[in-house]
Amino acid sequence: MSSRHGSAAALSGAALLSLSALSTTASAATYQVGPSGDYPDIQSLLAATSLSPGDIVEVEGDHLYPGDLWLREEANGSADAPVTIRGIRKNGKRPTLEGVGTEQWHDMVLFLAAHYLVFEGFEIIGDDLEHPCIVTQANEIVVRDVYVHGCTGHGLLATDYGTGNLTIEHSEFTNNGGGDRRHQIYVTTDQELFPGSRVRIQFNYVHDAAGGHNLKSRAERTEVYFNWLENPVYNSMDLIGPDATADAAREDSDVVGNVIIHPGPWAAARIGDDGTKGTDGRYRFAYNTFVFGDSDAVAIRPQVNIESLELYNNAFISQGGAAPRLMHLTDYTGTEPIVMGSHNYIASELSQVPPELTDTLSGDPGVMDLASLDLRPKEGSALIDAGTTETVGPMNATPLPLTMVDYVPPPRVEPTAGMPYDRNDEGTPDIGAYAFGSGTEPGPGGPPPTGQGGSGPGGTGSGAGSGSGSGGNGAEQDGGCSFQPGSASEVGGLWATLLLGLGLLRRRRES
Repeated sequence: MSSRHGSAAALSGAALLSLSALSTTASAATYQVGPSGDYPDIQSLLAATSLSPGDIVEVEGDHLYPGDLWLREEANGSADAPVTIRGIRKNGKRPTLEGVGTEQWHDMVLFLAAHYLVFEGFEIIGDDLEHPCIVTQANEIVVRDVYVHGCTGHGLLATDYGTGNLTIEHSEFTNNGGGDRRHQIYVTTDQELFPGSRVRIQFNYVHDAAGGHNLKSRAERTEVYFNWLENPVYNSMDLIGPDATADAAREDSDVVGNVIIHPGPWAAARIGDDGTKGTDGRYRFAYNTFVFGDSDAVAIRPQVNIESLELYNNAFISQGGAAPRLMHLTDYTGTEPIVMGSHNYIASELSQVPPELTDTLSGDPGVMDLASLDLRPKEGSALIDAGTTETVGPMNATPLPLTMVDYVPPPRVEPTAGMPYDRNDEGTPDIGAYAFGSGTEPGPGGPPPTGQGGSGPGGTGSGAGSGSGSGGNGAEQDGGCSFQPGSASEVGGLWATLLLGLGLLRRRRES
């Protein structure tokens, strides 16, 4: 009887949740923004009404709108009914946001405590060195189908305070960043306000940076799945510890199914620490294809301290010339990391290969056309059926690993509605980001395209309030972005002061 009652109660609870979701959806509104809509821009809509869970804002494409767009509590969704701000293409063009406010923290698009929100289908054109293009300080944010370019003050920045779960997908970032401290994508999570949060970056084309790294993450958990990353100024990925003074949680990363084109020096992936606070983390790389140019770059560079590194079914390919290093410890302290892995293709040019790796392949990888970066295995390739299904280490493994690898990265072009493409391994897995017969011929790559734009006023928006900032991530001689004394505390202190003034920052728990 008790089990029946339990089932009935569970079904009743599920039914009530379903009814609640249906009720929310039924009461949700759709708003039209643009030359043919009811509001000229999103700011005008937000000035006239507050959005409710499930509401959809459709913004007409092929038109230029003002930036300085602040999405705050009045744009809150809910777990079962997020608010959606959606660009609708017209003449094949997204709506475009350009222009920032005149004050220090008035950036292009700011999610300031607007939780459970989807922002998709926009082109965002950068403005100046002081303003990132997208800033998020909220929980359960999805950024999808955006084209972000020309942003010298970070393409996308997630702040140290108030950032929870964040997903960035099906988007293109190019020509963003500046110097060694501003990046195409720079993310973190707030371990105190949103413990256990993760940042997921998937199905994106991130390429040809103007400065910094293609991806820098201080998040408690970072998931990098099925992206094409190419031509950073410094590191392709910087997966390092939080900008925090108190004891922080261990930070882990799962990096699966990516193409990483790293022609210059520095590291394809620096992990652990950049001089602020290390992760002591667990890192897993599986089914990735790395391509190195004529430089002595490092594929994986643990710095200061990590717990473990797993390498399975990766292809490390060299285009010749200098000899890249597979793993190079930098400024390392404490016990060396536990290294586990097998069934990787490692070009013979690479040095410093960890002896713990087993069943390693070398020789000709047999890809379609290395010169044009067509990295799909051709018939008879040594990569075919050379992988393993055992892609999780026997000890100190990365939690919650992605083991079902069903997709391939976007083929060096802007992600489209027809992507992602299926991977379709048959039998034993193939090594690298592609299975034989999967994917399509890559695009030409090269310099970023010009903006799609559209007619309209653009210019300066009218958002009010204050809010964003990045933690310390200055320069160091051997490895890109690191802490410079003063930079993190000054920016973090100003950010906290501004948020406290707005009443948006809860008192942090005392350690």
